[in-house]
Amino acid sequence: MAKLLITLSLLCITSCCLAQNRMSKDKDRLCCASKYSEEQLDSIDINKLGTEYRRLKHTKCKACDLSGSGYVSVMSVLGERMNGKTADQLIEAMGKPDTVQDGNYIYFWRKWHDDYLYFAFPQHKAVSGWYYALE
Repeated sequence: MAKLLITLSLLCITSCCLAQNRMSKDKDRLCCASKYSEEQLDSIDINKLGTEYRRLKHTKCKACDLSGSGYVSVMSVLGERMNGKTADQLIEAMGKPDTVQDGNYIYFWRKWHDDYLYFAFPQHKAVSGWYYALE
């Protein structure tokens, strides 16, 4: 009887630990989920999209570093839609850049790891691009 109780206790503890781990991973994925679907991103007002970007950036977790996360999807769409805008319009939508280097505004996706979104300003209009260190 004692062995049965010990076995049941261990099974219960293991089950609880696995459930907690699963909830933690689900929570990590949720931090990067945009409230807008992929299909909606192109039609969302640019300032609302900027607000969503800043929200996701503030709650960013390790799962946001994965390709296909809502965080990087919102960044990509903003990168495209900010082309032709002024530096002031860019900052209004996306907030201050993470850094400025050689006049380029840089917004980190994965810090300096390998990928980031940058904006150059030839003729005072934004031109976006992604820096991919591993490609």
